[in-house]
Amino acid sequence: MGGFETICWTVDGPIAELRLNRPEALNTYDDTMRDELWTVFQAVRDDPSIVVLLVGGVGRGFSAGADLRGFGRFRSVMDARRVRQWRDPWRLLAALPPVIIAAVHGFCLGDGLEFALWADLRVAAEGTVFALPETRLGFLPGAGGSVTLPRTVGERRALQWLLEGTRLDARTALEVGLVHRVLPAEGFWERVRTGVRRWVATCPSDPRWVKRAVRAGADLPEEEALALERRLADGLAAREGTR
Repeated sequence: MGGFETICWTVDGPIAELRLNRPEALNTYDDTMRDELWTVFQAVRDDPSIVVLLVGGVGRGFSAGADLRGFGRFRSVMDARRVRQWRDPWRLLAALPPVIIAAVHGFCLGDGLEFALWADLRVAAEGTVFALPETRLGFLPGAGGSVTLPRTVGERRALQWLLEGTRLDARTALEVGLVHRVLPAEGFWERVRTGVRRWVATCPSDPRWVKRAVRAGADLPEEEALALERRLADGLAAREGTR
């Protein structure tokens, strides 16, 4: 699958790689990118061989957010929102079985940060800047930021950052749990790719099962979550035993 205008997409065995590719516009999110992400996320959903989805950006940053020029084509901001939600890639992304790893660098703003917040793990390059500036522009987050940010860093911090449009650097993002690891900016993408490939190659079991246990269990009462864990553990053991 290829021929995309705004993304680079490859699948190599159990690892799929997706890179936002509008470097001339700092990988801002537009209608074409929305439709191409929708297509790719459906492909990931329907491909049981993909264990990890690694996402990043080409050029000087991961993504500087939404391309606000697109709002000018509609009669109102609400009309623009409806069109963007008609084919909502973020709902697809949130439900994908593979472990999603976001490798962010440079700028991770607005929709870019919201994209990264849907990932299971986030790795940042030194010097990366994070912010959800929508309220300063007269908007609200439209890709789940008001939901995912509080669940990641806590309601108190998230509310302050959303109200003030606070900017964070990579080290602060690491300290508050917004990202899981910070790496040197030089050779960042290759460092992450190499680490992910090494991890997948040496992982003794399918990490998708761990993701399912944690994600599904978080929304269940304790006893139901424990029962789910037992079922998944038994299922994984049976699966590994048949190999």
